[in-house]
Amino acid sequence: MPLILETIVTTRSAEGRLHLVPFGLIREDDGATVLAPFRPSPTIQNLAVNPVFAVSSPRDVRVIAGAVTGRRDWPVLPCARIDGARLADSFGHAEFEVEAVEDDATRPRYRGRLVHEAAH
Repeated sequence: MPLILETIVTTRSAEGRLHLVPFGLIREDDGATVLAPFRPSPTIQNLAVNPVFAVSSPRDVRVIAGAVTGRRDWPVLPCARIDGARLADSFGHAEFEVEAVEDDATRPRYRGRLVHEAAH
């Protein structure tokens, strides 16, 4: 059975705008990390043009509640290895490059290759 990690995922649009969203990241039995957003989604649009994403573990649960209710202007810092940003106030973060996409009409799956992680 896969493990679901509740996180904040950050992607970047072609115009450079950040999109922060609460997300249950899937850790599969083989250790793979999978991001599976439902269509339609700014996350899917961003991954099409910039196939990288950052995952942060927020220190403050208000970030998750705020993102669900539309607040997405939380402080961020640049990522170390990808063209992206991570949540500034986090216990840690990880940076991924998309290595494979399993397309689906409802919920495509983006398999991420870990390129950097850090504890804060």
